[in-house]
Amino acid sequence: MRLLYVYGDVSKQSGVFNKVQSHINGLFRNFENSEVEVLIFGERINIRAYSGFKAPIHMIEIPKFQANPLLRKKPFWGILYEKELWNTYKSLLPSIIKLNPDIIVLRDFAMSQSGIKFLQKLNQFTKVVLESNTLIDSELALKALENNWHKVENLKEKKWRQHACKHISGVIAVTNELAEQYWVLGFENEKVHIFSNGIEVLETELNDFPNSEEIRGVFLAGTGSKWNGVDRLIESLKIYTGKEALRIDVLGISGESEDFGNNTRIEYYSVLTQQQLNSAISKYHFGISTLALYRKGMNEASALKVRTYLANGLPIVLAYDDTDINEILPFVYNASNDSKPLKFELIFSQFRGIWKNNTKKDIYLFAKKNLDFKNKQIKLIAFLDSIHCCESALKETK
Repeated sequence: MRLLYVYGDVSKQSGVFNKVQSHINGLFRNFENSEVEVLIFGERINIRAYSGFKAPIHMIEIPKFQANPLLRKKPFWGILYEKELWNTYKSLLPSIIKLNPDIIVLRDFAMSQSGIKFLQKLNQFTKVVLESNTLIDSELALKALENNWHKVENLKEKKWRQHACKHISGVIAVTNELAEQYWVLGFENEKVHIFSNGIEVLETELNDFPNSEEIRGVFLAGTGSKWNGVDRLIESLKIYTGKEALRIDVLGISGESEDFGNNTRIEYYSVLTQQQLNSAISKYHFGISTLALYRKGMNEASALKVRTYLANGLPIVLAYDDTDINEILPFVYNASNDSKPLKFELIFSQFRGIWKNNTKKDIYLFAKKNLDFKNKQIKLIAFLDSIHCCESALKETK
């Protein structure tokens, strides 16, 4: 079986990029007797960024669409949007046909009339699986507050998503919540696979928690997206009244470091290599999840940052429902999924026993058992195999 994974270039979004790279490399290592290839498209692709990918990579640079000036007027934006999308899809088709995959996986594929046409073309020679990592319409609705172009995208998404189920063979969803949107549309349960994000939990020597009077937290931001909730983090630091000094390092985005005058400060580090991150993570007492998922209209996630913290033995502040954490755990502080500031005094009260007794290994073993990437990949591969085998059998009987 030949599997082709297709997505728009995300090399400038470190969190998403790391997730995709981990996903692809896992498929490449574990998909026995099958070929896994990747097709990346975009206007300008940084080839060097993809040097860590193990699977063969094909890159297509999409020329900027030259539209009729008339279409750039607001009343015609809907037409312009469809034409721009079809320009992209039309550019992809020759390469996909040449690669001749048995299954094609489209990552976070925004829906439109052109998108449905693209799916119909693909159906002529391959089976299509959609991978859903976010509620696209909610994300576009948030962006629509910034400009009217995103409003056009959002309207298209809402109209055409329901038609996609007729033209796909399966769905990979990273949470139960994302799977639900397809079940509601009438898509068969067995054709939706919940593949929450995992992490390669390495056999590693865990360092003790830092022995310092200052408590240090880490927030892996990846991007400056509003749903990361850095603003909620700042408001939480401003109201802190604890005796211990508190420092939060935000990794992955740039910003102005700030001292809030109440024994708290925030620092930003915009670029960290994976090696630097692995070295830095042991210097912290706890990790912080995404803090404003509610802005996307979502309650559930399986964020890679949370898995990174747990695999390194750090207790976490979790501000939403995690797909893989279904029990009350001493190393998980459950915060509300809203705009209310965090109370670090309560968080520290829960974590002090963990820091004192240095129970990092318990946290690590939880990650090893529940979040390890390989176990999740094996189940995903079985799902893709079932789509390939079942549909191949149907063709033979016709």
